[in-house]
Amino acid sequence: METPNNIQNGFIDSWRVPNRTDYDHFLRLNRRLEELSIKLRRADRGPKPPKTLSLRCYRDWGSYERQVSRSLEAAVRWRRA
Repeated sequence: METPNNIQNGFIDSWRVPNRTDYDHFLRLNRRLEELSIKLRRADRGPKPPKTLSLRCYRDWGSYERQVSRSLEAAVRWRRA
């Protein structure tokens, strides 16, 4: 149920969209993220990324602001506990 809730909240993570031609934009995006991950892991300097990279796509700026606010509030509550 996480993905439908995320969509309702105005975002989705690229790795949750199937890599199928029906979702061509996400298919191409996930391929580019994989290529970037490989290049970064091969680089001599700098931090190494996790095995897979993901991109979060928001419906609009307001959706982004609401999600960041929720995440920060949850972090503060967790820290106080």
